[in-house]
Amino acid sequence: MTEGLFPIALHEDPRYFVKGTGGFWKRTGYAISREFITRGDDGLGHFNTPELAGNAVAAGISNFYYPATDRSFGNTANKWGTTNSPGYLFST
Repeated sequence: MTEGLFPIALHEDPRYFVKGTGGFWKRTGYAISREFITRGDDGLGHFNTPELAGNAVAAGISNFYYPATDRSFGNTANKWGTTNSPGYLFST
């Protein structure tokens, strides 16, 4: 969803482009902004809908494997929030 279907449908590029110049804080700010901004096929910056919506859809689909009592919006939102939190970048 996040890396394939949504980027194709929305004409956005899910790849991360490294900012090779600038100081530590400038590059760190750029890296954090990539969670919310991505490049479109036109080369311009766009809101990163594939990342956020793709993870939400994937979290919803993953709930189908649980019993009906565990399939709730709260559980889906919790999975989506965990996937989109900066902490997942550093988990092992």
